[in-house]
Amino acid sequence: MVEQLITSRGDVARISTHIKGLDELIEGGIPSSHISLISGTPGTMKSSLALYNAYHEVIKNKSNTLIVSLDQSFSSIYNQFISLGFDVLKTSIVHLKDLSEFGKDISKIKVNDTGNIIIIDYECMNKEIKPVSGENKAWINIIKNLIKKIKQEVHLDIVVLDSLNSFHHLSKFSEPEIEIKKFFNLLKELSVHTILINEEIQADKFSPYNESILCESLIQIKLKDYERKTVRELTIKKMRHTSCSLDTHTLKFNKGRFYVEHSGQNPLI
Repeated sequence: MVEQLITSRGDVARISTHIKGLDELIEGGIPSSHISLISGTPGTMKSSLALYNAYHEVIKNKSNTLIVSLDQSFSSIYNQFISLGFDVLKTSIVHLKDLSEFGKDISKIKVNDTGNIIIIDYECMNKEIKPVSGENKAWINIIKNLIKKIKQEVHLDIVVLDSLNSFHHLSKFSEPEIEIKKFFNLLKELSVHTILINEEIQADKFSPYNESILCESLIQIKLKDYERKTVRELTIKKMRHTSCSLDTHTLKFNKGRFYVEHSGQNPLI
C-alpha cells in the first residue's frame, strides 16, 4: 500500500502508546503503520513496554495484535501479562500451537467486543524449520507468510516482534540489510503497525544491521544510577512526521501503569 499524501500535520493518524506523559511528547501517539524500534539493555522493561502498548490498544480499539516471540514461550508471555497486571479476561488470547493447524486456530479469532491477541512462539515455528547450514531464510519466510495470512483472514492491526537479536541469530543472513529491508517493505505494504524489540549489549550501541536507520520511530531505554538507586531513562531518538522532545525522560511502572516524567532533568528519587 502506498503511503497516503497528507495536507496538514493533523492528518497523520496516530496510535496511542497509552503511557501517561509519553503521548503528550509525541503529538498524541506514534504515527500508525510505522515500524517502531524499542531498544535497550537488559532489565529496561522494553518487552513489557511493547506488550503494554499492544494490550491497551487491543482493549481500547478492539484491534487484532500478533505477538511473534523468538525469546519466550507462550506460557512465559501469558505469565508476563499477569505480572504486569493485565486483565486477560477483557480480551481473547489465541495461541497458535501448530502451523499445520493454522486454519483451525485462526477460526478462534472472533470479531467481538474485546479484540484479539494472537501469540506464536519459537516452539511453534521451530517445528517448521529443517536443519540447514549457512543462511536460513525459513524463519523470515514463516513470519512473512504468517503475517500475510492473518491479514487476509481476519485483519491485522499490530505486530510485535521479540526480538531482532534472535531473528538475526536464527536466520544467519548473508545480506541482512537487504533481507530486513524487504521484510520492512512488506509490513509497510500491508499497513501493519509494527513494534520491534532489540536487546542492546551496550547502552548506546544499536543493532549492526541498521534497523535504527530503516525504522521510522526509535525509542531507547537504558538504566541509570542516581544516588544508589537505579532508574530507567527513556529517549525518543527519532519519530518521523512528529515534533517531539529529544530530552531524556524517566520511565516508571507502578500499579500496572507505565508513565514518564522528569523531562530533561535528573529524577527526584
